Amino acid sequence: MPLVAIGGVRFKRGKIVNQVARLDPEGIQYEGFTYFPRFPGEKDPPYEPSKLFMITRVLSLRRLPYWEKYIMERHLRLGRTNDTCIVKNTPKMNAMLYKVKHVIKITPITFPYGMPDDPSKGYLDDHGRFISYNLLNSVPLEEAVEETKQLREKSVDSETLKRRLNLKWYQRWD
Repeated sequence: MPLVAIGGVRFKRGKIVNQVARLDPEGIQYEGFTYFPRFPGEKDPPYEPSKLFMITRVLSLRRLPYWEKYIMERHLRLGRTNDTCIVKNTPKMNAMLYKVKHVIKITPITFPYGMPDDPSKGYLDDHGRFISYNLLNSVPLEEAVEETKQLREKSVDSETLKRRLNLKWYQRWD
């Protein structure tokens, strides 16, 4: 019985050099690039770009070229993994981020409650939302004192709580 080799068949690919098929040879010219829509007549939905980006480093810098390490350490100041920085959405910064996009996670920062007057009275969560709060300025002092008194009347002091828990500890379980 003759041996039949199955598998080692080579397939030949045709080479097309410098020939790219475009449905729309014109494209849509934007500032800095040409956009070729997937379907003719396709329009992008209106979008307001974010003014700030939250950049988080997700990979190590080992085995990366020196110019990428330079961008990460000197420009973005991301020395360790999971370090975070905030940068402006400018063309120069976007060009730098494009060079190291495989090492970082880019999250646009949104302001769901509007732009704050004082950025120190707020926090930035992991999803890129800047939540601002004005606790002392939004509530008048008299209302805050009344609410505090009501909470103290409803709450239990430490001595009563210790006594109740001690009695509960020594009672048998039902």
